[in-house]
Formats: sequence, structure tokens, C-alpha cells
Amino acid sequence: MADLSDNRLFEGLRSALLRADRVADFALRMSRGGGQVPAGLVGDFLEARVALEREFVKCHDRLSPDLRARLKELILKTKNLKPEVMAQGAERLVERIRGVLNDLMIDGGLPLSLTQEMFEETSRQSSLVPAPTAPEARPKDVARVAPSPRAASFGPVILVAVLLLAGLAAAAAAWAFGLFEASPANSAVGNVARVGNQPAPVLPRPANAPPADNAGAFDAKAAGYTRELKPQAHYVALNLLDPDFDLAVLRATEWPSLLLSLEEDLARIEPARLKLGPADTWRRLLRFAEGAAASDAAWRSSRKPFLDSFVAHCRQETQVVLFPDGDQVLPSDILHAKGGPRLPLILLLCALAQASGADLVVIAPMGREFPLLAQTIKAGIATYDGEQLGLRSSAGKEPAVREMLAALIEKLRPTLATPAARVWASSLIFRCLGDLSPAQAREALADLDLATLSQPAPGDPQRREPYDAQRAAVKLLQPAICRVLLDRVARGDAAEAARLLELALAVADAASVEQALLLLAERAQKGAQFRGEPLPLVVARQLLARGDKAGAQGWFKRAFEEAPDHAAAALELAALAENADLKRYYLRSAYARGCRAPDFLRELAGAQAQAGELLSALALLDELCAQEAGTVQDLADAALLCLALERPAWAQERIAASRHAREPAILRLDLIAEIALHGLSDRARALAQAYGRRGQDDPYIESLLSRLGG
Repeated sequence: MADLSDNRLFEGLRSALLRADRVADFALRMSRGGGQVPAGLVGDFLEARVALEREFVKCHDRLSPDLRARLKELILKTKNLKPEVMAQGAERLVERIRGVLNDLMIDGGLPLSLTQEMFEETSRQSSLVPAPTAPEARPKDVARVAPSPRAASFGPVILVAVLLLAGLAAAAAAWAFGLFEASPANSAVGNVARVGNQPAPVLPRPANAPPADNAGAFDAKAAGYTRELKPQAHYVALNLLDPDFDLAVLRATEWPSLLLSLEEDLARIEPARLKLGPADTWRRLLRFAEGAAASDAAWRSSRKPFLDSFVAHCRQETQVVLFPDGDQVLPSDILHAKGGPRLPLILLLCALAQASGADLVVIAPMGREFPLLAQTIKAGIATYDGEQLGLRSSAGKEPAVREMLAALIEKLRPTLATPAARVWASSLIFRCLGDLSPAQAREALADLDLATLSQPAPGDPQRREPYDAQRAAVKLLQPAICRVLLDRVARGDAAEAARLLELALAVADAASVEQALLLLAERAQKGAQFRGEPLPLVVARQLLARGDKAGAQGWFKRAFEEAPDHAAAALELAALAENADLKRYYLRSAYARGCRAPDFLRELAGAQAQAGELLSALALLDELCAQEAGTVQDLADAALLCLALERPAWAQERIAASRHAREPAILRLDLIAEIALHGLSDRARALAQAYGRRGQDDPYIESLLSRLGG
């Protein structure tokens, strides 16, 4: 609440606003009547605007940021106002000024708001009956005589005299016909001089006379008594996560069922969160509704507006008040704590009203964070903001029930302790709004349990329900989370991208997997890995599978550079290389990084031999033959390289140490090496006989032996 000095400043600002409001309201009436606003009226408004700007500067620092912004916008937008513009926007201008006035009353703590003044003035005017006016004289009945200077001089005097004579005659006639009754107050006897300026005695009123302020007939409907209150006997439990349940059709009459359904869901998911059980909460709502229905007749007899009586009844029965902040969100929280923040409190009051059968609704002309309990009456829109009653000229755009429900759940989610309950809240927000903000998507992503998608369903029924709920939540939220957070404007980090990749992989969303991989590779630091492999390598393979060879080659090169100890990137680049020298370079790099796969050794040995690097190729083949995977062909290739190097002894050494020495192809090479070393020796004849017994014709060996005389 503002102090005394602030109140003085706010009074000056309020006076300036009231002056501007009077001019704008007159302009509104003129625009509705004739569609035009005179320039003089615009000038009056601009003078009021100058006074408003002066007072705004004085108390600028003492206003709330929202009120300061609205006042500044009002002052700036009404600068250099034109008559035609004012005529078109008069209604909107009046709404803006009165909205600012209401907020000023809340900020400044002043005793009376403009809406209360409007309501009282409307109530006073509704009981007044205007007197009939005399018909105007027609121009043809007026004598067409030119005025003379004497007539101009004595005309007013003669008119006054005529009026006085007519009044005396009328009074005498009324007295004669008994229109005025003689009373001590009106008679000459009663008009006795009083000594000491004593007040005149008040005459006693008859016992059966109605009160003076309630003398007129009470229009109950105009005051908001549009229906008889009838308690809602029961509520319907709603499954808000049912995909077949359309939240767009929710109405204000379902607020009791909505709020109690939230409590019932939490009783299953996180029972420790509730201050009262759902059944106890409903009993309190029903008891309040029965009390309101029983008090309906007394409210009508009091002649107060319905919303005033309802708010007074709420204060008496529930004793709830407005808290500046707090974690009181659910009806059980507010009833237990005797109060709560504005949004949950107003929604609870609406639920109490609907449970009683009243036609109160929730409006939010200033946004979902500042809702108002409202009722349409003859004078306008009666409102209650949790602290003060008010009257608005229009309700603005009434928010959908699902939007207000989402705003409530947004406040509920931080008060939940378990990930399962928070995922449930995120699912409800998505169901209400159809999308998630980046902050909401990140919160949901952090709480999802992705392991449930790969785990078998438990046999225990108590564990089966949360298992099914978590799987359903993952599948419901995954498209929205990936769509929001995979957008580059979300600006997340590498850990978030990795989590998104895991989520996309868990539900087998190929498109999201690819986007998450690219995003992760961009955000990750140099040398980052995914599942034991360099992250750029995983991205490159994903692009290659899609057919993007050029893009994959770029990521393979990045993986090749960032992971100097990893051979896979070199092998992939070798497979994509079209140049023989470049391919051999990547193969040698893969060998240097530890790759010893048999097929790789054969490919590298062949590339080295083609490049003339015979000793290197021989070394590779020796390494291959030493493995269990070495074949007869590998030994034969090694022996041929020895013979090409004119080292037949090397060939015999490798053949002698091999387990494939008695194979026909190896015997043939051993015979050639023996002949090259010792000619037609005894060992050569023995090898020839052993080779010949294989039953194979070999013209080259036969010609070689015949030349040596064998």
C-alpha cells in the first residue's frame, strides 16, 4: 500500500485521468449520436492530456512497471489527436483510460475506484425518471417581426416578469386543489425563529415506511440475480489425457470437475503432494454451495449486487485471502492455507460459483496472469480481482477454459516432486495448448524416462499403470519436444542435443534422429563421441545412408581430423576416394591408426604392390599370413612377391613356416623357388614328383623340367 505522500501524487494523477475520461466519454456519446467530434472537444482532451503527462512525470518512479508502460502508451498514442480519429476510436480510448484508472486504484491504495463510481452513478440514474420537456415551437408559429432596439432592451425583463406571474398563479392553483398538504414544516406557524442556530427537529417516519435509499423497486436481474442458486450434486471425473477428449469444448461450468480431476490424478501419481484428499475437497465445495443457495434470499433482500454478496460469503465461509506469491495452486492447497496467489484463487472462486449454480466466469483482459471473476450485469461487467470489486465497460476477449487450465498447470508443475508427476503436468500443458514453449519442452525432456520404451511391461498391475503412463507420455510429447528444440532458434547446448538424439532413437523417428545428429555435431566440442564413436563419424554415416555423399565426405574428414586414433573415418574416406593415390593415403592412415582387419591388409597390400612398394606389400602379407585368417592365396601372393624381388630363398622360408606348405599351389611355387636356387636338385625332383601326383597338368612346370633334363 502506498504511503501518504504517494497518495497525494496518485490523487493528482487520478484527477487528470478523470478529466480526460469525462472528455473522452462526451466524445463517445457525440460520435454515437452524429458520428463526428468537434475540434473544440479535441482541444479540451489535449489540455487534459498535458495535465496527465505532467502528473505522470511526478509519480513515474512510484508506479508499477505495467501501469507505467500503459500510461506511457496512452500518453504517446493520443498525441496530435485529430477529430476524425477521436470519433472512430472514442470507445477504445474510454476503455483504456478506465482500465488505467482501475489499476491506479490498486497500485495507489486510493479509497474509491472509477468502476465503483460508475456503478453508484448508474444505480442513482436508474431510479430517476426524467421530466417531460415542452415541445418546441414551430418556426411557422413564430411572428416574423423584425426586432427593435427597445424590444431588445426590455425583452428579458418582460420575460422574467411573465415567468414570475405564471409561477405564482400555478402555486395558488395547486394550493387551491390541495396538492400541497399543510405540515408544521411548511406552515407559517412552524417557521418560528430559533435561538442559538439549533437544527430543525427531524420528524418521525411512519413505522411501515420503507428506507429512504431503498424506496424504489429493486431490479434483481440488473444486479446479477439471474437465476436461483442450486448446489451441484456431483462432479464428473475427466480424463484430460484421453486423446478422444476434446479440450476445446470445455466450458466454465466444468471448473469444479476440472480442478477435482487434477487432484484425483495427483492422488494416484504423487499422493504426498495433496494437503486434502479429493473427497474432502469436494465436500468443502459442496458445503459452500449449499450455504450460498440458502443465503440467496438474504442476498436479494440486502439489495447488493450479486457479485458483492458472493464475495462477502466467500470471505465468511472459506476465509481465503490473496497471497502475493506462494505454491498454493490446487483447491486443497488454498482451502488448507486459507489463501493463495491470484490465478489459483480466482479459479477456485469460479469453481465455487459454478458448484453453487451461479453464472460467474473468469475473464483475463490483461492477460492470463491477471484473471478476474466476472459477471455481466446491466451496468457493465462486474469484476473481482481477489482484493477489490470493480465494474468494467467491456470484458475484452474471454480466454478459453483450456488456456486458463494450462496457466494453472504451469504454476502447478514446479511444486511437484517426482519426474512422473512433472511429465504428467507437461502432457496436460501440451494437450491444452497444442504445443510447448522452449522452456516447457526442456523441462519435459529432462523428466522423460526413455528406458521404459525398451523395457518389457511389468507383470505387477501397480507397476503397470505408471509404466503405461510413461510410455504414452513419451510418445505424446516427443514430436513437440523435437520440433521445438531441434529448431536452431532454441539455442540449446550439446547435452540437450544428445538427449534429443536419444529420444528420437527411442521412438525410431528417423527424421528427428538426423536433425539431432547434425545439431549435436554442431554444438559438441572437438573430439566428442556418441556411443563410443566420433560424433562426426556418426553424422557422416547418417548422411551417407540418406544418399548425401558430398555432405558425408565433409563429416568424414572432420572425424578424420578430430579423432587421430580412430581408423574408421580413414576407411570410409578411402572407400569414397576416386583417386588411387588418395585412397592409398587413407588406407595407410588407417593402418597407422591400428586397423589390422584381414580384408583391409589384403586391400592395402594390393595398393602398395600396384604402387611399386613391393617390400611394404610383402610385409603386409607376412602379417596377414601370421593370423589365423591367413589363406593359401595370401601365402602364394607373398611367395610371388619374393620371386618378383628375386629372393627365392625368402619364398622357401615363408613356405616352410606355413601350415599350407603341402597345398598344390604352394608346392608349385616351392618347386619354382628350388629350381631357381639349385637347379634340378634331388629336392626339386622330389617336389616335382609330389606335385605331379596331384593329377594336375602344368605346362609351365613340364617345360621347365624338360629344359633342365628332368
